[in-house]
Amino acid sequence: MREKVFLILFFIFVLIFLSAFYYFQVYLPKQKLIEYQKELEKVNKEIERLKKFDEEKYAEKITNILSFENFISTTTDIQLEGVEIIPKGDRKLVINHAEGYEIEVPNDVILNQTWSTKNLHFDALDAIKTGMPPHYWTVIYIWVWDKEKNKEMYDEYYKDLQNPSIPKLIINNQEFIKKIDPEEDPNDPDAGYSYKTIKNGKLYEISILSARLYEDFVKTFKFIEKNE
Repeated sequence: MREKVFLILFFIFVLIFLSAFYYFQVYLPKQKLIEYQKELEKVNKEIERLKKFDEEKYAEKITNILSFENFISTTTDIQLEGVEIIPKGDRKLVINHAEGYEIEVPNDVILNQTWSTKNLHFDALDAIKTGMPPHYWTVIYIWVWDKEKNKEMYDEYYKDLQNPSIPKLIINNQEFIKKIDPEEDPNDPDAGYSYKTIKNGKLYEISILSARLYEDFVKTFKFIEKNE
């Protein structure tokens, strides 16, 4: 009887010993190794991220953010290098020398909230005076899109170009597509539209808040010789 008890206790002891040995010598090191592998993956990902980090672009973004007050006004056109604004009675001629085009805009809008010649924003003075948030001020946008960074927009343009239901508009011998903004009523004279064309490999887009108020100004758009 004692021998049986001794053997049972011995087997229990051996089992406990083997379990402890496995836990401390196999299981724990394996878990540590898995944790180390996960940490190594995180480190490698961080290294790859840092490799892609463009210090100059980051510095440019920070500079733009910190100097935004230089690009916002509540009364007059801001000054933007590469863009010239000439008064013409009840309207203004905007010449974007950097991007190679000119367009007339009404006197009651100002070049504003803009820090790149590729993205001109024209804000309505009436909207500014009401105290509305700045993102509600803009009534005319003009973008110049590069194909390398905006391939999807180019694909969309060519698709719309082949769509017979989307009207085309010839402006100073240049064909534009005229596309109504989503959720706008085509029977509404104040519906918003975008006008797009491609010239010299770049996509030009003019977006207006109201066709009734601003389409006549869109029709003054003209390409000119670009100043580098």
